[in-house]
Amino acid sequence: MERLFIAAISFCLGMFTAGILPSGGAKEVGNELSKSAVPSGPTQFCKHFQFHWLELRNEKYSESIRHIEVFMDADAFSESNLKELFDYLSKTNPDPVGLIVVVYTDWSQFQTPSPNCPGFGCGECNSEPPRYDHQEATYWRRPEREYFRYSVKPNSPDSKTVIIRSK
Repeated sequence: MERLFIAAISFCLGMFTAGILPSGGAKEVGNELSKSAVPSGPTQFCKHFQFHWLELRNEKYSESIRHIEVFMDADAFSESNLKELFDYLSKTNPDPVGLIVVVYTDWSQFQTPSPNCPGFGCGECNSEPPRYDHQEATYWRRPEREYFRYSVKPNSPDSKTVIIRSK
């Protein structure tokens, strides 16, 4: 999956620098290219965002769950930007049905081993209460519903839940 994502990004950048997207005949509607102007294949994943974010982890945990971790610019952290990001990630990761996306706004929120290390567990981790220094959000897509919860402001445990779809 990681290679497909990198290939899609490379293809999009190549199309953009060659002048094919968006100024080479693709019609822009709002912030997105019109569906008639976007061919199928890798370019269907190209989308222009008005904010910065970076996908740091995209793992298929099982046949039914995919887990993605994202870093988002703290200044861009808003309900509308989260909706846009989650919609994009959901569409570009349709399988498996179960999807969890966690968005962080500060590098200190990541537990990142060196790139050559296998996954890590936490058998004897520090059991201090969670810190709320930075905002974060978690999105869940399940067969029966789709929703996300995000921290309303930094330094507060208060959160808001947004239901996208429910049966």
